[in-house]
Amino acid sequence: MVNQQYDYITDPLTNKGRGINQGVELTLEQFLHKDFYYLLSASIYNTSYRAADKRWRDTRYNGGYVFTFTYGKEFKTGARFKNRVLGINAKIIYMGGQRQSPIDVTASAAAGETVYDNNNAFSIQQKAYFRTDLRFSMKRNRPQSTHTLSLELQNATNHKNIYASFYDALSGKIKTYYQTPLIPVLSYRIEF
Repeated sequence: MVNQQYDYITDPLTNKGRGINQGVELTLEQFLHKDFYYLLSASIYNTSYRAADKRWRDTRYNGGYVFTFTYGKEFKTGARFKNRVLGINAKIIYMGGQRQSPIDVTASAAAGETVYDNNNAFSIQQKAYFRTDLRFSMKRNRPQSTHTLSLELQNATNHKNIYASFYDALSGKIKTYYQTPLIPVLSYRIEF
């Protein structure tokens, strides 16, 4: 189950495996001070498992490292602009790619669907994951409520992060699924 990604398991399970997670994490944080904040987090880790065949392998999620940097700045406009607060925020994530088992092309062609080489489970590491989210906001504090209009750009650089590879039975080739592209999110929030 340590490698479970989605779907339900209907096969019988036995408790004969073992998993190990090891790593170190460092966090540096500046709380909101002079209208500026940041949070820097770095993790170096290794996650592996041993199945019933007694062989140690990397887990699906053994990317090896994760670095995140979140920061933001607020600008107070003053009475001339009705004391609005403008905000700029960003979050940057850089991490080792997930792992995938090799695709057995011959077996996949015979089955008409993707068949993985489970003897070499999770031996392929995808390219590193990179994502930048940007958020621009305008906040107005009133006596009974706070109104915030914001525009968030998720994956602002439109980086093509790999989700998984699969065998396409129509073309007979291995193809790649990618994660979400740039997504703009416009929102208006009222807090009482």
